[in-house]
Amino acid sequence: MWKEALKNSSIVLVGVVLSRFFVFFYNTLIIRTLSVADYALFAFAMAVFNWILVFSHFDLYAAVSRYVSKSRALGKTNEAWSYYRHALKLAVLFAMFGVVIAMLIASRPDYPFFVLFVFMSSLLPMALLTVNDGYFKGLEKFGYSAFVETSGGLIKLSVLGGALLVMGTVKLADVLVLFFLSSSLMFTVSSICTSRLKAGAVSIAVSFKTATAKALIDYSKWVCFADLMNTGILFSGNLILSYQNPRDLALFNVVILIYSIFQIGFGAITTVLIPQVSRRSASKEAVRLLGLREFSFVTMLTIVLIAGLLIFPWRQQILLLLFNKPAYVDAFGYLAILLLALPFRLFSITNKGIVQGLGQPKRVASAALCALIANTVLFIPLYFFFSLAGAMVAMVCAYLVEFCMTLLAAQKALRQ
Repeated sequence: MWKEALKNSSIVLVGVVLSRFFVFFYNTLIIRTLSVADYALFAFAMAVFNWILVFSHFDLYAAVSRYVSKSRALGKTNEAWSYYRHALKLAVLFAMFGVVIAMLIASRPDYPFFVLFVFMSSLLPMALLTVNDGYFKGLEKFGYSAFVETSGGLIKLSVLGGALLVMGTVKLADVLVLFFLSSSLMFTVSSICTSRLKAGAVSIAVSFKTATAKALIDYSKWVCFADLMNTGILFSGNLILSYQNPRDLALFNVVILIYSIFQIGFGAITTVLIPQVSRRSASKEAVRLLGLREFSFVTMLTIVLIAGLLIFPWRQQILLLLFNKPAYVDAFGYLAILLLALPFRLFSITNKGIVQGLGQPKRVASAALCALIANTVLFIPLYFFFSLAGAMVAMVCAYLVEFCMTLLAAQKALRQ
């Protein structure tokens, strides 16, 4: 199972790596261009956007991936297409409601209302884009998923870079509006790819069926709840820091940006595992968890990585060269603390993919809720006593809780 998962993950990972490469430099351009205070505002708006985006697509991609894969295994091509079309309709409704919620949370005097509305309207194309990705993976068309992922990062970087070439510089309002343009172009590319895959359905027209929509929501609601809790860890940190020091808020997000490089392929793991585990379960094939040997190997690599980071002599100079702001030169020190969570995050994600693939997302939701509670309880006191170092320790503790809970959930799911 893991050889097949590794093969398919590698295909998706190519797209993810290229996309994250483009997105990293996209964010680097923003950090270099905006002041520390303006970047803090951008980072907070993005934190709200990313949290509400989970509700907007309602994690229907996971349900689409699972049901499309299962339908294909049973030879029901039309049913697979129907699940996908129903998910799109539901995503439109959730995204429209999500825009309203996002506006209520993020509205502040620092953001022009119209500009913020345009930015949050990106929830619609991004939600639909995510559903499309679930359809690609349910069909096991991982090459399409990798292509769309790569083009998405390139589009973001190209749109922002083009604006900088034409305008010379950009302000916060420009960056927010350009994000909407990028999101719309990304969805367009994804839709063109999706249109090439519908030929397998005998009947393209799909009438709305309550039973199909209910099946999607019943599965996705727990996956969505889990992801809301997971993204809530970053969102709650941003929310707390937004009422404190703009410099800490900006630096916190710079650390998270760099940290994302080290977990660059994590997002590919779950989305690949869900359809594979679902198909293997339907075919009565064995499913196995990663074991102590794999965990020990990842832990040793993480320790070596942290040690290298701490003894590297030019880390501050590199950060100053990269981000062009003295406020961010201490980011590697905080990153070293957060990297302690890397093995826990990797194994939590694989465990979640297995549990969700076995059709038990509620167990994952419980684990995510416990992790969010742990982070919220610890973040505030540790931040006030130890500044950002304490905030990073709180997040590591939260991810440790998530690891323990998802491991127990996976073991129980496999015994049933």
